[in-house]
Amino acid sequence: MSGILKFKQIFLKIFQFIKKLLILIFGSINWNYPQWLKLGFEKIKTLYYKNKKKFILVLTSSLLGLMGIVYGIQWYKNRPQPDYVNITAITPEPLDLNVTDSKPNDLRIEFDRSVKPIDFKEFKKEDIVMSPLMKGQWSWRSDSELSFTPGTDWRIDQEYEVKFKKTIFAKKLKFEKYETEFKTKPFVVSASDLQFYINPENRKEKKITAELYFSHEVKLETLKKHLVFEDEDEKEVKFEVTVSPRNHIAYIVSENIKILEKEMKYFLKIKPGIEAKNQSTQSEENFERKITAPSIYNYFKGKNLSINIVENEKQEAEQVLAVEFTDAVNEVEMRKHVSIYLLPKNKGFWRGDDVDLEKNAQKLSLSILPNERDDSESYFYKIKQDVDRQILVKISKGLKSASGFELPIDFKDIVRVPEYPSFASIQQKGGILSLLGDKKISLQSRGLQELEIKIHRLKDKDINHLLTQSYGSFEKPSFDNYNFNQTNISEIFNEKIK
Repeated sequence: MSGILKFKQIFLKIFQFIKKLLILIFGSINWNYPQWLKLGFEKIKTLYYKNKKKFILVLTSSLLGLMGIVYGIQWYKNRPQPDYVNITAITPEPLDLNVTDSKPNDLRIEFDRSVKPIDFKEFKKEDIVMSPLMKGQWSWRSDSELSFTPGTDWRIDQEYEVKFKKTIFAKKLKFEKYETEFKTKPFVVSASDLQFYINPENRKEKKITAELYFSHEVKLETLKKHLVFEDEDEKEVKFEVTVSPRNHIAYIVSENIKILEKEMKYFLKIKPGIEAKNQSTQSEENFERKITAPSIYNYFKGKNLSINIVENEKQEAEQVLAVEFTDAVNEVEMRKHVSIYLLPKNKGFWRGDDVDLEKNAQKLSLSILPNERDDSESYFYKIKQDVDRQILVKISKGLKSASGFELPIDFKDIVRVPEYPSFASIQQKGGILSLLGDKKISLQSRGLQELEIKIHRLKDKDINHLLTQSYGSFEKPSFDNYNFNQTNISEIFNEKIK
């Protein structure tokens, strides 16, 4: 009895210490416990004083029972699991409509181990049942993979269930269930960005185009009903729809649009409800594409200005000035509005915004090189100026493109004459030189201060080696063996020419 009292006193001291510590940290908390808790404590207290031995026995039994329950739950969670065979159905992709004679894709059933019986012969009709029913042929692709080749195309967005007979698998294998499920791909619609199109054959035709892509063949009569083409003022824009041979790409072309003095936005809206061909499935996508058509003044401009070194028919280097635009221009318009100047060389580098550039420059009279078409986006001028000289190109406002666009302000840009690229070449084709004649080789070079010439003279006794150990032409022979080449059958002469 004294032991219990001593334990009780120790417990009370610990409780008082914890109480004081909590009050010191959190402050004093007043809590009135509910009536049911008060009654519960009184009941426990009564039972304890009524029969202490029985109370301790019940309490101990309850704690042991609770511990047993916790242990049992943990054991159940971590108990050894049967080694079941895992089954995975690989959903077949939709028909490849980009291929003319494509066939429906196979369904593949994969197992995580070898399951095919060694003595397997062939499938019976009742061995594998698919729901909904599909005509086709089952076969083993390997000892761990089944394949189903369908006789018709798969239904769109359809859930399928496949059930197997136990007898088609090797014995002693454990399956949690002899079935698997998969769902085919839904009917999906996607769209490209809208494009502003100018007909190169008739530049007065300006249209908005787009392409719609379908995962499955589309029913054309339902397509146009679910498309809305309009401008930013919600004014309807008429359009035409054509489809690819296999009905999986739709080409949208608007009516001819008028170019205004301000930009205009156009919208193509795709609404849900487009139907797949030969099936009742409908699209669920609801989205739009938009584009801003240019105004008369913001589409046409100078795109690129450059001077390039090109070779003529005589392999002579020439300087060619290239002027490029964002739209085709008629040659007559070019002659009226394009001026080319040679800037003075007494200043380092001129800038396009320098004042009175033309006054300080020499106007050049240059002819446009012949072009393939009367209307072109690129024009070329032959020039002949010193390296590093600067050329000013001015395109005056009012220049009109062949499509009706207009340059709103003067365009000026400066380009520097580049250095000629250095090169060296043999004038004749490479080959074997005869011992007759003047025995000379003509060379051509540019921009080089020194050339190193290496000549291989074939030894008389090694002609047969050249014929038997090489292939290709005499201009550029190749040798069969990387350990044997021209150095093994010739005398080598080196010479440097300044």
